This record gives sequence, structure tokens and C-alpha cells, in this order.
Amino acid sequence: MAYTNLANLIKAVSEDRLIELTDDNDTGVVDTDVIDDVLDQVEELISGKISGRYTTPLADPVPKLIVSVANDLAIYELHKRRLNLDMPESLEQQRKNAMKILDDIRKKHCSWQPKQEPKLNLFARKQF
Repeated sequence: MAYTNLANLIKAVSEDRLIELTDDNDTGVVDTDVIDDVLDQVEELISGKISGRYTTPLADPVPKLIVSVANDLAIYELHKRRLNLDMPESLEQQRKNAMKILDDIRKKHCSWQPKQEPKLNLFARKQF
């Protein structure tokens, strides 16, 4: 299970940009195989970073913080396929920020509260 998806990436960078970054065969469409490979890499990276603190892979719904980090890392990896060593500074900074968030999560400087169903105790007595 990936921590983000194609729809989230399109919101982040546009479908046209994703076509430029993934369409190795000039088909004019997003190559979902490339997207899936990158999303798998990103999930593995994120899970590896936070596995000492959280059970991974994370269950649905994935926290918005992790979705945002996954988007940033996936966009970086997609650009890296095309740009190799000439990565724009803004993308480098996005990746550094995403990695810092993961390090902060691992070090317990940053977290999220998983949504939990309220526990109902049918056998509890009221105290008067």
C-alpha cells in the first residue's frame, strides 16, 4: 500500500508535468508503472525511517503528514529520473524538509495521533 497515489501527485504538480516526468515512450499519458515503482520506493523509505516507532506499513487512513511527505519524496524521485545531477534547489529543499520530518518522527519530536474508536465499556459502574 503506497502512502500517496496518482491523484495526490496530480494535485501537487499537474498531470502534464507527470507526463513529462514518466512518459518514456512518448505515449502522451502518465506511465503508471513508473509512478508505481516510485511510490513503492517512497513507501519503503518512509516505512524504514519510522518503523522503530510505528507499525509499518501504516494502515488506512494514512496520516496527512505522511501523505504530504510521500508526495514531496515522490516528486523528487520523478524529477531525479529526468534531471540526474541538475536538480533544482527547490526540489532539493523539499526532499531535505521531508527527510527532516521523518527524522523528527523517528526521534519523537513530531507525531500524529492515530484516529481511534471510542471504547465503550458496557460493564462500567457509575460512581455516585
